[in-house]
Amino acid sequence: MAGQMSWGRAVRAVPFAIAAVVVAPAPAVAQDGSVCVPIDQLTCGCDMPTGLGDPYPACFIGQVNLTNDRQIDSFSARAFTALHWPMSAKMAVFDAGRTPAGDYTTVLDGWKSTREIFRADGKAPVAWEDDTRVLPAACTGIDLAAAKARVGFADQIPAVLQPRLLDESVTPQGNVVIDAHKRRTRYEIAMNWQAYDYIAENRLWDAAGLDAYLSEHGKIDFPGGDWNPQTRGAMVAKMAWMILGEGDRPEAFHKSWAYVLAPETGACSVEPVGLIGLHLAFKMDGNVNWNWASFIQTAVAPVADPAGPLPTGGAWLFFDPTGSGPVNTKPDPDAPIVPARLVIDPGSAGGYPKIAGDDPTAGCQDWGFDYACFNRHLATDYAGSLIANYRLLGTQWTDYSGSSSTPVLTPSHLANATMESFIQPTSSCIACHATAKRPSDPLGSQTFDFIFSFADALPAQN
Repeated sequence: MAGQMSWGRAVRAVPFAIAAVVVAPAPAVAQDGSVCVPIDQLTCGCDMPTGLGDPYPACFIGQVNLTNDRQIDSFSARAFTALHWPMSAKMAVFDAGRTPAGDYTTVLDGWKSTREIFRADGKAPVAWEDDTRVLPAACTGIDLAAAKARVGFADQIPAVLQPRLLDESVTPQGNVVIDAHKRRTRYEIAMNWQAYDYIAENRLWDAAGLDAYLSEHGKIDFPGGDWNPQTRGAMVAKMAWMILGEGDRPEAFHKSWAYVLAPETGACSVEPVGLIGLHLAFKMDGNVNWNWASFIQTAVAPVADPAGPLPTGGAWLFFDPTGSGPVNTKPDPDAPIVPARLVIDPGSAGGYPKIAGDDPTAGCQDWGFDYACFNRHLATDYAGSLIANYRLLGTQWTDYSGSSSTPVLTPSHLANATMESFIQPTSSCIACHATAKRPSDPLGSQTFDFIFSFADALPAQN
């Protein structure tokens, strides 16, 4: 999330010929003007006790009532569990009749990918309720049944939705993050209903529509969540996925099927993938810089000071404890492909030592505001669910409470080893995304409201 560019800056190494698709008009979700509709997952419309220590585990508030680290982390925590609740038959709407057990299609899986919003063929966004994928020509004609049949754990992979498209494998800093099997990490960006609707309603997916809107309004201004009345604001997720194969433990991941595009050859294949990293940005009224939460799968890498001493044991996806090379070091682009050797730098994990383990600590209370123990709750309250495989790294937010007129970023740095792998000590979500604008706009204008994806808007096509 830090560096020269960030979310939405597509890196396509091969020509992207678009397959023909039939797309229904957008949008397709009815909003009746009232609050508490199911797709918003607001607590006022969510009455579903489950015995998980909280009466509303599939819902969360629209805005914190006090902006501080305890309440911001509380929001991040509840958002993560709610968005990883089982999805119902309606797109991105939680299933009130289910509790999280095993793996399943999540609410977050139902969010709309930016590939279906800012389409490479210049057409209108795919309708919200439609899970059609806008695919490159190389991905059409693949026999899905045959592709899935070759995977021994296919029956463990949710298949309610069409396979997602993963065509990006280069970080915004121009790096490739290689796992222990010498496979590229893949990235995807998705938006919730509020962000999608704002873009579709204002025709911001179209380059001409975007310019017209900016000429009239000066900048993009996504809706923010509110406390009273409860209102859901715009949310954007960036996900890091790894291809699963021989030797991996599929039960340790939230899984999906994906069309995977090889940048070297342009070939496309259908692969099983596992979620390894997540950035979750959420906007609330009064906090114009958004808030940026980060989560990581437990086996990605150990928490350790890069200067040493380094762990000598454990089985990690991006760290070989028997290796001798430097850690968190950008690979030589001219060298043979070798797995990244990563550790989670505690200085870039929001100062959250709770990431280090699952041991219950003295004083941990029930959910409430005691989110210093949030990762303990993930590991214990959700045992047997995909949710238990992930941990909160931290949330970056803006503190306006000081005597100085200058807002303070809290924490000053935040990174996810699956994305900001080689720049962890200097990574700042807010500082980076504050530069999202058109090339012609002045520095500091924040024209794109912290979301780089608007750079992918193309002239509309019929």
